[in-house]
Amino acid sequence: MPGAFTSGTNDFAHAGSPDDGDVAQAYERAYPDGFADQVCEALAGTVPDRADPAAIGRAVADVVSRPPGWRPLQIHVDPASDGAVVTFAVTDRVREQFLDRIGLLPLLRPAQSPAA
Repeated sequence: MPGAFTSGTNDFAHAGSPDDGDVAQAYERAYPDGFADQVCEALAGTVPDRADPAAIGRAVADVVSRPPGWRPLQIHVDPASDGAVVTFAVTDRVREQFLDRIGLLPLLRPAQSPAA
């Protein structure tokens, strides 16, 4: 789960736009002047200059190089330290407790493939 990067991808400058232009314009008119630019600038300011988008590729390569059964369900590459790691840890715990409660906990662990 990659965090925000402002170099290489420039997430904030290239974020998608809504399909419904009329609704988007209504929202924009409701915000103070320059609000969207202020938000983008503030969010981009949370990403340290040393953030390297190639870290995502290295993290993926690391996971793929692990043998089945040793690969994590998800990983986080978050140079901004925006709290996602903590938030996802809580979400993961709640998901695990729920799956356990309904008898589907094995879904969180990969099945071991038979030996070749």
